[in-house]
Amino acid sequence: MKNGFYQATLVGLLVLTVGCAGERKQLAQPTCFDAVSTEKLMQVSEKALLDMQFRIQKFDVDNGIIRTHPLRAKQFFEFWRKDNAGAYNSAEANLQSLQRSVELVFRTEQNRVCIECITLVQRLSLPEETIRGYNTAPALYTASDRSKQRLEVEPERLEQMQWIDLGRDEALEYKVITQIQKFLEKELHS
Repeated sequence: MKNGFYQATLVGLLVLTVGCAGERKQLAQPTCFDAVSTEKLMQVSEKALLDMQFRIQKFDVDNGIIRTHPLRAKQFFEFWRKDNAGAYNSAEANLQSLQRSVELVFRTEQNRVCIECITLVQRLSLPEETIRGYNTAPALYTASDRSKQRLEVEPERLEQMQWIDLGRDEALEYKVITQIQKFLEKELHS
């Protein structure tokens, strides 16, 4: 009885902590910068994204676009990663298989360069499978057993897997723009 009470209390505290993680930081889109060229701002933005572990998929100066490959969300033990923004997003990334991608669009407006940051979040969806017992659970979605875990998805399941769009991650957008601002200040003052 006591053990169940402690577990329920711990889960309740965790939900309360994640649910009350603080106010969400909103970003006024687009964010504009003075006294910097589009090319320079794009170079600084690329460095900021690379520092956050994103890999660049498209870097197009002519059209003013930087797009990243999807990045698997940070897990709690990956302390060096910087792609989760906020307690809710961190908790969700540890409970679900998520990936995020970033697109930066650069426009020149009245002698200023403006950036619009768009982050997209996707969750992996696997088809449901009935658990037939404790011994079969490790091999439910992968070719694994109780002694060794392997991430080898069976071909039939691979065809049924899909990434579901969850929308934008405004907290990450704020974090990306903040990171770009820090890198730009460092560039201008060095």
